[in-house]
Amino acid sequence: MRYIDLHGHAQASRHSQFLSAVITHTMPSLGEVRDLQRTDGDILEVILYHEQGRRVSDQPKGAYRREAPFTHLEDGILYYRAIVGDDENF
Repeated sequence: MRYIDLHGHAQASRHSQFLSAVITHTMPSLGEVRDLQRTDGDILEVILYHEQGRRVSDQPKGAYRREAPFTHLEDGILYYRAIVGDDENF
């Protein structure tokens, strides 16, 4: 391997480290996601739907009422997944 190839590899490694730091810095934390979801009225309705036991009588009335059955709540954060078939694994 030539020196120029090693230098290019080292430079690419520095770029990837920089990019990783930027992405990590700009992505919201899980706590921030949790807080932001609760400030959105439509998302909060789906969260409450889960917290109240997913009863049909408590179906959310907001913008995400049709997606509510395809969501799950984990550590206070709402996740969406379109379930195809009967696979229960996420």
